Amino acid sequence: MGLRETLQNKPWIGYAIAGVLLVVSVVLAVRSFKDSDPYSPSNTTEIVTIRYTDTNEEVSMPRGRFEKMLAETVGRIDPSKGIINPKTNQPTGFLVSKSEWEETVKRMNAEKEAAAAARGKTLPPLPSSAPSSPSNASSAPPAPKPE
Repeated sequence: MGLRETLQNKPWIGYAIAGVLLVVSVVLAVRSFKDSDPYSPSNTTEIVTIRYTDTNEEVSMPRGRFEKMLAETVGRIDPSKGIINPKTNQPTGFLVSKSEWEETVKRMNAEKEAAAAARGKTLPPLPSSAPSSPSNASSAPPAPKPE
């Protein structure tokens, strides 16, 4: 008995094979659309929203430009400090999505550590996040304001 006769006598086998092939093709299609490379053009051109916490201003920019600004930070990226607000020159720009911010900082710090390790160096630890008290401030008088 050949394949054709078997499928004519038991059509459910043909439907089962077609179903399996359909499931496999859907899985492959979904996996091909999911882009896991953070530096792919589709990810770096994605528009993200940044909120500056000191002015509560929100701006949108491509993820690639945002990550470039973060990457320019010397050493590890401090998750409590964002990108520089151009109006106040303070590091207060964070992604609106907190989980996305934490994931980005974690990934970029891991990349910086790997790059330093490849050069045979280590990155210094982040400074303590304890707030500075007035007793820790320098005793030098404040600089005069320009007139």
